Amino acid sequence: MGQITVEKNVGGIVYAEKNLQDRTQAKELLKNTQEFAKIPMFLGTTEEGGQKFSISRNSQMSLGEIEPMGQVSDADSAYAIGEKIGEALKELGLNMNFAPVADVMAEDKFNMIGDRSFGYDKDEVSRKVEWIIKGLKKGGVAVTLKHFPGAGSTEGDTKMDYPIVSRSLSEIKSVDLVPFKAGIDGGADFVMIGHIRVPEIDADKPATFSEK
Repeated sequence: MGQITVEKNVGGIVYAEKNLQDRTQAKELLKNTQEFAKIPMFLGTTEEGGQKFSISRNSQMSLGEIEPMGQVSDADSAYAIGEKIGEALKELGLNMNFAPVADVMAEDKFNMIGDRSFGYDKDEVSRKVEWIIKGLKKGGVAVTLKHFPGAGSTEGDTKMDYPIVSRSLSEIKSVDLVPFKAGIDGGADFVMIGHIRVPEIDADKPATFSEK
């Protein structure tokens, strides 16, 4: 591969499972990357626990079994799993996690969020989101809420299309936005916009491209 010329400083890099082979390689890669940077960078990944996500499903990482975030039963266990994930990522050299999911599921919908969500009740989702965030930050990583403004009432897969949010604007405000507010109040560092269409807010553009 030829030399890459970068005109502006790089702010961050996102790592997937294929980038991180084992603990030794991952720690060296991340350490070297940070040392090469003129300004300390965000080194991020998506880690929600369970076998679907970047670190926990890689048997060579030897992190032990990490419970999926969406399956936590209460605030205490949410905090504990958040702290465990945060510590595991920080120990490798990662400092940013694209989690947790703050979407409130709709009873009559099936979408790609599934059991990654904390459930159907906005208050229960809000509590678990808040405590997962506290745990992740105690563990030492920056936190990202997703998928704003809420993908729980969509159908389909956002990797294939822009699923449509079926809730009204009043429902979005009273249901979907509640966990995001709780997460922001709880110390979330970032909010990830969902690849979704929200006709009640912008009929012309998906959320990712909408100024509204």
